[in-house]
Amino acid sequence: MPIKRVPLENEKLRAIDLLYNRLNQAFVLYFWVRRVQPMLAAHSSFSDADFEIGTIHNACVASTLMSIRSLDDFFRLKEQRKDKKDKAHESDVHVTDFFGFQSSGSFLSETERESIHRWIAHQTYHPIWTGKTGIAPDSNQEWNTADLVEKAARALFGFMDFLERDFSQKDSDKVEGVRKMKTIFENRLQKMKAMCISPC
Repeated sequence: MPIKRVPLENEKLRAIDLLYNRLNQAFVLYFWVRRVQPMLAAHSSFSDADFEIGTIHNACVASTLMSIRSLDDFFRLKEQRKDKKDKAHESDVHVTDFFGFQSSGSFLSETERESIHRWIAHQTYHPIWTGKTGIAPDSNQEWNTADLVEKAARALFGFMDFLERDFSQKDSDKVEGVRKMKTIFENRLQKMKAMCISPC
């Protein structure tokens, strides 16, 4: 029987950057819709590129939703995992790696997780059977991505507060790094919420 590999402390610290990267990636649809696309619209050939624009938009939706689900996996507790396919893998970065943090578990509802699973994470017959593709311009399948990004951010903020308290006893430089990242994400979240008055 193979010996289970336990992450070392320095590996856990490096994994925190992976969590930051996931939350950063969750904002990609907001960056595209509210920042990049308006800049591109100023170019005269923009209206000739509908297929390309739709393709990039869909890729941003998928990236946002997969990043949110990945963060949800980080917080998901063992008792919330229903079956074998939902089981955490040995190499997964998980909240239980960080001793002392009390996780409240998944921030996504089972319906939200299942929706991302069926339309984005896996190639299934569900969109064919239901007549909903989840791909623009199909309006039958919409996610309020701004709301989902906020859920992910709030969950990670709670974890960052724990890191700040934990690091304050060990390493003041790391405390400053956590505070800086949290401020960046809080500002980004506020800007996204201000711009996403309707679901986006």
